[in-house]
Amino acid sequence: MSIPGIRRVLELVVRPFRGRPAVDEEIQFHLEAQADDLIARGWSPDRAREESLRRFGDLGRYREGLMKIDRRTRLAGEWWRWIMEMRDDLMHSARGLARTPAFTLGVVVTLASGLGMTATMVGLVDRLLFKPPAHVDRPDRIARYTLTQTFEMFGRVTNTSVTWKEVLLQARARSIEGFAAYASGSSSLGRGGDARSVPFMAVSPNYFSLLGTGPVAGRFFSPDDDPPDGSNLVAVISDRMWNRDFGRAPSAVGSRLQLGPDRLTIIGVTPRYFNGIDLDANDLWLPFHTGARQLAGRGRDWEDTWDWQWVRIVARLRPGVTRATASAEATALYRGAVADVADRKNDHGVVTYQPAIAGQGADEGKEPVIAALLAAVSSLLLLITCANVANLLLARGLARSREFAVRLALGVGRGRLVRMLLVETALLAGIGAAGGFALSYAGGLLTRRWFLPNIDFVEPPVDGRLLLAMAATAVVTALAIGLLPAVRMSRPSL
Repeated sequence: MSIPGIRRVLELVVRPFRGRPAVDEEIQFHLEAQADDLIARGWSPDRAREESLRRFGDLGRYREGLMKIDRRTRLAGEWWRWIMEMRDDLMHSARGLARTPAFTLGVVVTLASGLGMTATMVGLVDRLLFKPPAHVDRPDRIARYTLTQTFEMFGRVTNTSVTWKEVLLQARARSIEGFAAYASGSSSLGRGGDARSVPFMAVSPNYFSLLGTGPVAGRFFSPDDDPPDGSNLVAVISDRMWNRDFGRAPSAVGSRLQLGPDRLTIIGVTPRYFNGIDLDANDLWLPFHTGARQLAGRGRDWEDTWDWQWVRIVARLRPGVTRATASAEATALYRGAVADVADRKNDHGVVTYQPAIAGQGADEGKEPVIAALLAAVSSLLLLITCANVANLLLARGLARSREFAVRLALGVGRGRLVRMLLVETALLAGIGAAGGFALSYAGGLLTRRWFLPNIDFVEPPVDGRLLLAMAATAVVTALAIGLLPAVRMSRPSL
């Protein structure tokens, strides 16, 4: 919209009494017409005017109502005129771009490449670091247990896997509502030529209830399903496995599976895309001690050692308790437990409860660094794209300087000329964003398949949130690449 147009609209909104003289004139006309009619019937002029006012009613209320109608009418007229001008600018821009297909194709391909690749990177970072785990209740209260130790040979090491003895220590913690132990692995499903490797997770019976999820079929584990000898051979399968191997048939619950040396009975099915707090896709969940037989054999030496770090811990913090408070308590419990262990007397390990969502301030690991690098690469790529397209628009503007001079000489305002050029840039950005959407969708699928095959993505490559981000980026890009060339080209020498 041109500067005078903006001024007119603002006056309509900010100065609502601009139409009052016209409204008063309209009211006065009706009063005088009524009075003249009464005078013609024999009334005196004074009585006719008084009767006219009485019949008319509340002047203030009618005046305000008429002013609102007048204001709405004028505002609607201004907007309609602006819409028609925008339509004309859009049609003119489309015709102009159609006359220069090489330029249009070059700009669209450049924008689509920049926006599409940037959106692909942003989508991956969003999924890996910022999306909450699917079907987890209040994920902000869920925390991962990590242990940081310092060794003379290896330096500072942070482990997310700990010993079973450390798991047992959590029963004494007061800053957490509850905790669950779990361990991941893979095993052979089936026998003979049809056997295949499937990922599974050994979980303590309260794992699902701690995370706040429920089954879509059957049931989840109870404490009776996890005897210390792992003799209760039951399993919960994922929605993905239910769909792939059983066609989502209800009869899957109660079926038998051959997993390694054990024949398991399916008792339940998890919701779609549920993977706990981890990103890796999982097909089976086993009671912890049953899964331990798959991972560590039938022996139970892992229960009595401080050296076998293979179990992970997830906890739910109590309301009002911070991760720092829970970490300090867990650190004190750990150091107190290892104080009498011969090879750990000088172990000054630090326990840290990390957020379940990796992007919520985790201070350990390489995820934040990867996210920062990807964000930097995305920003640099988009800046290069904007610079290239802005140069192309400047070159096109120089070639059209004679056209702009003629328009200005014929009386076209500079504001209108800038708007016309911005509409042309917005049209290019819109077409480029559509191409970037297609490129991002295809790129997201290929990236997931080639580089992240083990991650169970909850959403399509371009979801609603990413689509809104792409639209906002396209608008900002259109302004970034179009404003300077438009202002520059609107000032040719006449």
